[in-house]
Amino acid sequence: MEELSLTDYGKFLLSLLFVLGLILLIAQVARKTGFATSLGSVSRKMGTPRRLGLTEVIPVDNKRRLILVRRDDQEHLILLGQNGDLVVESNIQGGGDAKTAELFTLARETVDEEAQR
Repeated sequence: MEELSLTDYGKFLLSLLFVLGLILLIAQVARKTGFATSLGSVSRKMGTPRRLGLTEVIPVDNKRRLILVRRDDQEHLILLGQNGDLVVESNIQGGGDAKTAELFTLARETVDEEAQR
């Protein structure tokens, strides 16, 4: 059995660095082109708009968050917490900023009132 020389170790190390660099380069290209995110939604055809999205997230306190989820032209306001999730309002028609802000304020006031009880 032959012993490896210092140049053999150097070649091995350079080859390893080259392969790792290629993997990182391919990952960056996939992320920039959107290929990496489209792998998660297999049923969505390329070029079609996304139907589901997270519009806004507001922390209520350390344990709870209000999230506004958009599906098609509908929005749903959901309160996420450690003890469970609660749909605050559903089927909100595609929102303007004023209406969304009003709903968040109303939901926050409701949550604060429940917390005081």
